[in-house]
Amino acid sequence: MLAAFISMTCLVPTVLLATDSRVKQVGRFERNGVDLTCSWPGSALEVRFRGTSLNFELEEKGDNHYQVFVDGARASSFSIPKGKKSVTVFSGPNGEHSVRVAKMTEPLFGQVVFKNFSSDAPITFLPPKRVQRRMEFIGDSITCGFGNLSASIKDPFLSVTEDATQTYWYLAAEHFGADAVALAWSGRKMWPDNTIPEIYDRALPESSTSTWNFANQVPDVVLINLATNDFGQKNPDEKGWTSAYVKFIQRIRSNYPKAWIYCSIGSMMSDNWPPKNKALSTLRGYIDKIVTDCDARGDKRVGKLEFAIQDVEKDGGGAAYHPNVKTHTIMSKVLLERIRKDLGW
Repeated sequence: MLAAFISMTCLVPTVLLATDSRVKQVGRFERNGVDLTCSWPGSALEVRFRGTSLNFELEEKGDNHYQVFVDGARASSFSIPKGKKSVTVFSGPNGEHSVRVAKMTEPLFGQVVFKNFSSDAPITFLPPKRVQRRMEFIGDSITCGFGNLSASIKDPFLSVTEDATQTYWYLAAEHFGADAVALAWSGRKMWPDNTIPEIYDRALPESSTSTWNFANQVPDVVLINLATNDFGQKNPDEKGWTSAYVKFIQRIRSNYPKAWIYCSIGSMMSDNWPPKNKALSTLRGYIDKIVTDCDARGDKRVGKLEFAIQDVEKDGGGAAYHPNVKTHTIMSKVLLERIRKDLGW
């Protein structure tokens, strides 16, 4: 009887709740009891452990996709139907390992509830390693990774072709060993409507009652990549747009007094489209005035960062003319160079 009892108890899995202190949160989450809900692209949970297998339970509420990293390397990806499911995210040799599960898709595809990690085999969960560097990225479809997995610019955009973990910002953060947060949603602008600033303070961007504590994850670098949609049909009013941009920078600065803030010009901007608008040249002038305004106010850690115009003929493109993974990689190198120069990383 004793042997039978021991055998039965060994079948009980070891469970680590998503809200446990041994689980590292990368990105914005809203706590609901012992669960964590997220929407922003690239949001991830990470655990360290000693063992041979690991499961991850989540509740899908939309049409999201997930990337698994094992010991820092890209491993499997998965999606599940709506509802709760436990997915095996690691099976391998006994030893010390790390596993990260990241949301590849943006708020457009709904929320997900991260519930717990578990194992049916013997396992010891370890405290998370501390990171020295943090980054925050604010943007639209480019920052989301819209269509970056598509093979052609003529492809329709689908959730399965969006991967935030293969974007310029995620690749740069990986290189620096930094934790990075993306606050991005396709179609969003700086001003005057459908803006990122209006949802910037939220843990869950869809919810007007959701709030974020900015002390939770304080970045060393903040990059704003908003303008492509603002200039998509006609150039916005200079005074209105630049004023809104400066006010947004001031909000960011109040939360992060020591961060470097970059006002970037995205790879889809061009003087050729929309026709006759000279959108890229106009945006350059607007950004120059914004940086000058901040400098005059005494904020010396605000700068302009321009990504090269994407070369679709040479490098290909993703869905609906968006950057593919190759272009995102090129963009990440521009970002790496600038951060090395300014921060000495």
